[in-house]
Amino acid sequence: MSLSFGTTYPTMDLGTEPAVLAAWARGLEEIGFDEIYLPEHVVGINVQERPDWEPLNPNTLQTGKPLYDHRTPFLEPCVAMGFLAGVTERITLTSGIMVAPQRQTVLIAKQMAIADVLSKGRVRLGVGVGWNDAEFEALGASFKQRGKRMDQQIELLRRLWTEESVTYRGDFDAVTAAGICPLPVQRPIPIITGGDSEPALERAARTADGWFITSDVSKAGDRVRRYWERVDELGRRDAPSLTGTIYLAARQPEELVEDVERWARLGATHLNIRTSTYPVQLVGGEIVRKADVDTHLSALDTIRTTWLGRRAA
Repeated sequence: MSLSFGTTYPTMDLGTEPAVLAAWARGLEEIGFDEIYLPEHVVGINVQERPDWEPLNPNTLQTGKPLYDHRTPFLEPCVAMGFLAGVTERITLTSGIMVAPQRQTVLIAKQMAIADVLSKGRVRLGVGVGWNDAEFEALGASFKQRGKRMDQQIELLRRLWTEESVTYRGDFDAVTAAGICPLPVQRPIPIITGGDSEPALERAARTADGWFITSDVSKAGDRVRRYWERVDELGRRDAPSLTGTIYLAARQPEELVEDVERWARLGATHLNIRTSTYPVQLVGGEIVRKADVDTHLSALDTIRTTWLGRRAA
């Protein structure tokens, strides 16, 4: 089975300058990468003014200090996909991960359909239930019902992408004889779901087109095996994909090749190799950044070519 190599745009390092984003994306195509992942948060919380706020940590599933604040830059995935569709030719564009339950379902369907049309069928929708209760509050959405809502959103999204006129009644959305136009090139657009919890595993195996897992591969083995077992039980083995995440952090690129191999042995079909400076490093109160596009591209190229060379040997 071939392995699709992808990476997340390192906004903390490279910022939001359009020319930089375009150069990074074109460079990925040149070195043979297959996919771009675009994370999201609509708002950040000023933690200095809310010192007692302890949101859910999606990695530990415990409450604690927030992972970002109001000074952390994020691109909006659908807008960024529209831009990237115009500066790339073949690479897949994926939201990784959009917090679907805090958004209007029909609007997600419309935005993703347009991104698919503009890119000529090169998008995937990655969605998750989210962890930032304050962000849900700011967007006027229910945090407590987010899992139930996303399950219904997936059903409605697929109908909106494949039917010209939809009538639907759910607990959160009502559509009466309405449809989006144009419909996407892909009917439906693939949906992958993120999250490392047991409900996320079940949702991915039962409903989605794939699972996007952010745990380090050294901690993911048991959950991934349960995922494939559940997929088999449901008779869906030919349907779902598995996206594994690898973090460069302070390691040398060559050190990540073993992580690639471990994900491949676990049945991963896609990789999300993150080159961003994380955890954030501070020197003299200033954030240390890898602000050169070539630094990120060189690391990614080394990881991919080294692994391919090892497999061919």
